[in-house]
Amino acid sequence: MLDCREALFNTRFLGTPDLGTAQAYIAASPLGSRIEFVQADPPTYLQSTFESFNFIVFGHSIWFFSHPTILPRILEAARSRVTTAVLIGEYGLTSSIPSGIPHVLTALTYNTLETFRDDTSLRNIRCGLTPQQITRVVEDAGWVLGKEEFITPGRKQVDGWREVKMLLHTRWFKDDLEAVATKVDEKTKSLLYGLVDAVTTSVARLEGGLEDVRNMDVWIARFNIKAE
Repeated sequence: MLDCREALFNTRFLGTPDLGTAQAYIAASPLGSRIEFVQADPPTYLQSTFESFNFIVFGHSIWFFSHPTILPRILEAARSRVTTAVLIGEYGLTSSIPSGIPHVLTALTYNTLETFRDDTSLRNIRCGLTPQQITRVVEDAGWVLGKEEFITPGRKQVDGWREVKMLLHTRWFKDDLEAVATKVDEKTKSLLYGLVDAVTTSVARLEGGLEDVRNMDVWIARFNIKAE
């Protein structure tokens, strides 16, 4: 989810559509008639319906959660409703190419900063769980890993470039960082500003600088229902 400032920034400056525009585009597609958008707390929604589903899909959504406990809550609520598998596509906090490293470091920076902010934050990266952490949560909820792999996104996917640019060149991030820095000890403050320095250096080392930044690798996985 994006706050209104980020949505405006993405639309006018970075070219990323807001949620309403994206949903309208999907609804007008050939698959639109088969898709229903529900704005509700996932566990609450799952507990309020008797409908069953072949799959539950987490497509670049886990990192938006405000707290690591949300994923197991969703999976617990979905356990009796999903008949086939859990499918996950999420950033893997690793990169097979140097131009993806700034995205990795930026995600770690955002995630670290968010640990010192409350759950009212609406930043893009608030719960950057690793593939290993996600796997443990899903398996604890009753599924077993069937298949996984890492893929390198193409150049047309610009999430990494956008996140790095927001970290380095927006007042919003600087304000958030400074607000947290006033509340933590010097050791933690050193960690936070050190992460920003790491992002800055990783971008500077790319031949084309910021314009060369690519998305980090994506982890995709399928978890099947564990046999009783």
